[in-house]
Amino acid sequence: MIMIHKGTRLVGRLETGEPVCVAGRMEGVGICSDVVTIRAGGHWRGRIRARQVWVEGRVEGEIHADESVTLAAGARVNGLVRSPHLAIHGGAVCNAHLLMGEMGPEVNANGDSTATSAFRDCA
Repeated sequence: MIMIHKGTRLVGRLETGEPVCVAGRMEGVGICSDVVTIRAGGHWRGRIRARQVWVEGRVEGEIHADESVTLAAGARVNGLVRSPHLAIHGGAVCNAHLLMGEMGPEVNANGDSTATSAFRDCA
């Protein structure tokens, strides 16, 4: 497991096949073939691409999950969420564009989204 501890700030690109747990702050792109967890007090600003994403803390940006996204009580998400399955627990706040369904060509291997530009065009 890759752990970004409370008090740690990581800026850049993270690519891994291991689970990722963020209790500190991550700014940038994360590509993970496993689970990404943002703990309460943790903050991710940027783009996440993973098999599953579990949010207890805060995400500003894009979440793309191949299987599921779960927003636990206390989670705060602003941006875009794309996943075939989404669970939002009581007490979570989600101010995001939601795209449900299988991942498609809108998200490439780098985690880059072409869907986001479509939303900006409609604004």
